[in-house]
Amino acid sequence: MSKSASPSGSTSASSLAGFLMGSAVTASAILIYQNRKSIFGFYKELSDEYNDEGGSSTVDEYGRRSITPDLKKLHSSMALTRKPEEQVGFLTDIMKQLWPYINIAGSDTIRDTAEPMFKEMMPGPLATLHFTKIDLGTVPIRLDNVTIHDVNLEENTLQFDMDVVWDGNCDIKLKADYIGSFGVKSIKMRGRMSILLRPLVPTTSVVAGGQYGFFNTP
Repeated sequence: MSKSASPSGSTSASSLAGFLMGSAVTASAILIYQNRKSIFGFYKELSDEYNDEGGSSTVDEYGRRSITPDLKKLHSSMALTRKPEEQVGFLTDIMKQLWPYINIAGSDTIRDTAEPMFKEMMPGPLATLHFTKIDLGTVPIRLDNVTIHDVNLEENTLQFDMDVVWDGNCDIKLKADYIGSFGVKSIKMRGRMSILLRPLVPTTSVVAGGQYGFFNTP
């Protein structure tokens, strides 16, 4: 998934949003893994029902089922029945619960990423720029208008898109030689993010890789 070129400030915002989104998605994956028995039990019931109706699929020497065109009927029975785009609040709820931890981890990530860039890219006294305080505040990122696309069986890909909205009450302070101290009290950010899970594989952990990016510069 390609990203358009953007100024360093926008790049930093994209990196921060990506980190925070990654935390939310990882937490979701953990929840799914913890409930995998019920989830895969539901899939097995559908699969067994389909086989009883005379369906077939490719099974290797270890008895593992592979995704073939014969399973399209099974897949269609599991297709999304809700509207293509609607509010899905659980990601925002997860973000709220994880925000105290994301605040600390995100602050460390910002410091470790930005300060070496200041030294390499900033001219004169700005090269001494460093953080004296990073606090992302108490307002978590909100994830709205989630669109989950049907699985692309040709490319073994699952895509979902969402609005990433942050009206943060952060407290970020910086200092540089001969310039003094200054800071940031709030950050407003909005962008449309797409997450691509691929390839999907019929073995644990189901998803072999992933990509993310913004449709527009946040």
